[in-house]
Amino acid sequence: MAEGKLKNILLVEDDPFLANIYKKKFLQAGYNIRTAGAVKPALELIKKEKPDLIMLDILLIDNLNGYVVLQKVKEDKNLQDIVVVMISNLSDPREKMKAKDSGADEYIIKIEHTPEEVLSIVLDTFKKKFKK
Repeated sequence: MAEGKLKNILLVEDDPFLANIYKKKFLQAGYNIRTAGAVKPALELIKKEKPDLIMLDILLIDNLNGYVVLQKVKEDKNLQDIVVVMISNLSDPREKMKAKDSGADEYIIKIEHTPEEVLSIVLDTFKKKFKK
C-alpha cells in the first residue's frame, strides 16, 4: 500500500441490503470495494488481497464476530498496518472502548450516520492514520 493512498476496501457486513448501499457509495466515490458476510471468507480475502482498509461489522452470521477478524489482522505482522473501522449498531460506549482497545482505528454506529457520513468518517480515519 502506498502510504496514505486508499484504493482497496474490504467491507465485512452480513446484511446484504446495507452492504450493497455502502458498496455503491464507495464505488461512486472511486474506490475498489469487496464484500464478505462472514469471518472465514473475510479472513481469506484479507490474506489474499491485503486491502488498505477494512470496514468490519461486529455481529456476523457465522456465530463469530468482527473481533475475531480484528484480532487476526492485528496479530499478523503482514496485515497489522491495515486500517480497521468497526461498524455496528451496538451503541454501548463500552463496545467502542473494546474496539479501540482491540486495535480498531475507529468505531461507527451505523444507525447514527448516513452512508455519506460513513464514507466521510472512513476517509478521515484513513487520512489521520498516516498523518502521525
